Amino acid sequence: MKNKICNISVPGFIFIFPFFAFYLFTLYPAVSVGDSGELITAAYTLGVAHPPGYPLWTILGKIFTVIIPFGNIAYRVNLMSAFFGASTCAIFYFIIKKIVPVNENNEKKLSAVLTLSAVILCFSSTLWSQSIISEVYTLNAFFVVLIAYLLLTTYHLPLIAFIYGIALANHYIMFLFGPVFAFYLIWKNPKIFNLKTLLTLLIFFLPGLFLYLYLPIRSSVNPPIDWGNPENFKNFIAHIGRFQYKGLELAARVGFATKLLFVRDFFSQLIQNFGLFAIFSVFGLISLIKKDIKFVLFTILIFLANTLGLIILLNFKFTPQDIDAFTPYYIPAWIMTALWSGYKICELRNIKFFLHGVLILLEFQLAFQIIWSTFNFRSKFNISSFYSTVIMPYRYNFTAYDYPVNILKTVAKNGTLYLHEEVDETIFTLSYLKNVLKKRQDVAIIDSYNNIFLSKSVPENSKKYYSAVNTEKLNKTLFINGLLWVEQKKINSSIWDFYVIRELPKKYEYREQEVAARYPYFYGKFLIDSDNKKNGIFALKKSLETGPELIWLYNNVGDILRQQKDFNGAFLALSHATSLDSTYSPAYYNMGLLYLEEKKEDDAIEYFKKAHQYDKTDPDSLSQLSKIYQRKGYKNFVEGKIDGAITEYKKAIEYTPAAADIYYNIGVIYSQLQNNKEAKEYFQKYIQLNPGGSNAETIKKWLNTN
Repeated sequence: MKNKICNISVPGFIFIFPFFAFYLFTLYPAVSVGDSGELITAAYTLGVAHPPGYPLWTILGKIFTVIIPFGNIAYRVNLMSAFFGASTCAIFYFIIKKIVPVNENNEKKLSAVLTLSAVILCFSSTLWSQSIISEVYTLNAFFVVLIAYLLLTTYHLPLIAFIYGIALANHYIMFLFGPVFAFYLIWKNPKIFNLKTLLTLLIFFLPGLFLYLYLPIRSSVNPPIDWGNPENFKNFIAHIGRFQYKGLELAARVGFATKLLFVRDFFSQLIQNFGLFAIFSVFGLISLIKKDIKFVLFTILIFLANTLGLIILLNFKFTPQDIDAFTPYYIPAWIMTALWSGYKICELRNIKFFLHGVLILLEFQLAFQIIWSTFNFRSKFNISSFYSTVIMPYRYNFTAYDYPVNILKTVAKNGTLYLHEEVDETIFTLSYLKNVLKKRQDVAIIDSYNNIFLSKSVPENSKKYYSAVNTEKLNKTLFINGLLWVEQKKINSSIWDFYVIRELPKKYEYREQEVAARYPYFYGKFLIDSDNKKNGIFALKKSLETGPELIWLYNNVGDILRQQKDFNGAFLALSHATSLDSTYSPAYYNMGLLYLEEKKEDDAIEYFKKAHQYDKTDPDSLSQLSKIYQRKGYKNFVEGKIDGAITEYKKAIEYTPAAADIYYNIGVIYSQLQNNKEAKEYFQKYIQLNPGGSNAETIKKWLNTN
């Protein structure tokens, strides 16, 4: 047993390098979008990351920042993802080697085909994307294949229990696989299911979970990033339990139709990751059933737990943001898919020219992924420009780094930057610059979410800057200054000349769009405010091309175009926003305003009702509905349609029951009809709601005489 474990250590360690070299060649040069900035900051400062804290990843990340003597801090942590991504592919190689029958006559050909099978996994778009940035998912994938290999090759159960415990200290998705691991072990060897063995496994399992004690220990010293402050028991349980995200993940707010959309998207991602190799996986699964039913059922259960299990358990809305968050969760399922595919390829290895065909198919798959990532962007895809389309978009991707640098350029010395309901791409990258690279220590940053940049007092004379895409809730008159907002109308119009904007020869991914689209968006708003409306609208429409999946962007631009009387452009933008998220209330509200400007009140009513349906806390939609029905009531009154007028005014009351003037108008109509009883009721309601109103004295006199 010891030899079997050691067999993977030395040759496997060497086998990591080809995959590592590939990931290294496409590695991000600095911080990337998403959680990268926050996770790097947590690792470098030994802080506390977002729930559940990822203590193992944080500690390993710190080790990589220390032992690697070159590159910036973000690059060193990116290397850790590449290392575990490559290690995943290497162990995957040995798993297939273990389950494929070996014939001494074709062992060399088998090694070549095994390598190709591992390359298929290495090239799969999701694993590739997570292996070149600072994220937790390649470490999770590493544990999945490591435990699977150990289950195949050894009965050293305490070692498996220990590794599984450690794995749970990295990502909570590993909880889904625990029952699958236990089921396979018991089915394989029922004798292990006894009290003595279970106690032994528990003893080896718990030390891994003890890694979570890192969270309160480090939180007690108040590191620069101390998410959730888990130094007391209540906060600790809330943090590891991800209570902060319950509304996102476990709230019952999506229906069966939404789940089906995720299932459909899963198959789309399957094709994106494997192309025609997905067909091999189906036949490989069938062949593997004939060889080892226990192991194949094990892989099927991992696959189902990681796909249907997650889709059923997590209640994400089907929006670009939620799809992006879901995508890396599927990596264990892609490992199983690649395993089935690899098994079938190995089984067919002796067919003449089959190996050549697989190589050609692999080239087509890589080309397909390149086309997928470059499709519908500024430049046409050129299959010969491999370097510029595959390597450059990642190896020279400074999108996430340049954006916070440009923000800090905008802030004056000793200024204060308020982040109002900002996205991760702003908050986390600024955290990296401030807490890791120590840039602009004179700038105070306050985050409205109070997770990383905690609220604190700032000097009264400190110039205030605001980072936000929507400023209505700030209740301030603000003016655009570059990428930020300021309270003074006098702004630095030349700030745009100092920004560094390095565009990429590819379609921006969703989270990159959050950054890249802001440049043309804010520049377009600046031009419109400067009375350069033609160029401003052109810049805004360019921002839509850069951020085709940004709901807020299409909503905001649509509303601006409405204000600029570009009704057709506004309609297209707002319609696209609702197609991205059918529950996005602001887009329905702005569509209602658009129809009001076009004098289509019935259509406006429909959209204001939808806006209120998806946001019960928003009073603006109710106010607009009430105003429409009040106008309808007045129009009917002028035209002598008294019953119609009363009906419309009463509808208005349904939406704004505290609007005193509506009661006054109904009271006036009833008084003219000599229906004093009804008139008295509505006049009294007016006095109750607005005793000091302009009509109060007149009404009181009427009530005294009637």
